[in-house]
Amino acid sequence: MKFIIKEWKKYLSEYSLIKGQEESGEIVSVVLINKRNEVLLLKRSPKSKNNPGLWGLPGGHIKAGETPQEALIREVIEETSVIMSGFDFAIHDHEKNTHYFISDKFSGNVVLNYEHADYAWVEPVRIDSEHTIEHLKKRIIQSIEIYRNNIRANNE
Repeated sequence: MKFIIKEWKKYLSEYSLIKGQEESGEIVSVVLINKRNEVLLLKRSPKSKNNPGLWGLPGGHIKAGETPQEALIREVIEETSVIMSGFDFAIHDHEKNTHYFISDKFSGNVVLNYEHADYAWVEPVRIDSEHTIEHLKKRIIQSIEIYRNNIRANNE
């Protein structure tokens, strides 16, 4: 499995070089939920140029030519080594130009890259807004509510 992840990361970095490193200005984030209904939070490295030392979700900038879904898959693998087998769109935060997705379908253990110093699985109600990226708790709770409403609607 480690070999596959290593090769995938290599492919993604080569793919990024081919397509160019330009960013579209849009961002993707994912609310990953484990079997205990906890959300994966990543603590940004203190050396990070964006939100150093704050907790956030896996995700990042969409590169030119990428779809939000392609960017999400790339970012999650790059940042966590986790492989998602499915995800759903939740909300678009127009103010922050961020596409939020949600998933409880993933495998693998979290292995952080250089962008992050730590990770934690946290119950959404226990997320500390003071030490997280602006509006994060609100967007996580909105995403979960939309996801649960969609599940209920599909089961009716």
